[in-house]
Amino acid sequence: MTDETRDYINNWEKELKKINGNELSDFFNRFQTLYPIYNRLYNDAFRNEKAKNKGLNRISDYEKATVFVRDFIGSDLIIQDLKADSRIDDIKAISDLIDKEIFHINLKDGIGQEKFDKQLSKNLVNEQDNSIRAKAVLSVIYNVRCNLVHGYKNLEEHQRMLLEPVQNLLLTVVETLKNRLK
Repeated sequence: MTDETRDYINNWEKELKKINGNELSDFFNRFQTLYPIYNRLYNDAFRNEKAKNKGLNRISDYEKATVFVRDFIGSDLIIQDLKADSRIDDIKAISDLIDKEIFHINLKDGIGQEKFDKQLSKNLVNEQDNSIRAKAVLSVIYNVRCNLVHGYKNLEEHQRMLLEPVQNLLLTVVETLKNRLK
């Protein structure tokens, strides 16, 4: 991790410590503060790996945030850290929200993609293949971020049901990625 990245993360983490409440806006703000840290970390990791492996091609941001992070950290370690931080209930809660069609995670032009969401829900609770499960967790984080930033998720009280567990998953993933980069 470069000094510049370390400073960047420290600055965002200072902002994160200022958000202490349990209002819906606090969950939103914590997620929106955590995600730039995650983004910086996975982009730095990708740059570092690309410098070592010239054959590593340019990939989409989605692929960096999901497949690359999963492979860089290791799916077993991601799931292990999520379990250690008691985040499995958060994963199950998100899966339930998808199954009950309370939230759509995969959106196309603001319209829920039921087929993709059903598969995502199934992948989130897949206890047989950590690779599939880890990618599903990372996909949820990435897609919720896109939905928030690009305007497809309103800030309404029921959003707490999704934002709280997704924020918890992101906290663990950020710490796992930081540790992997040390």
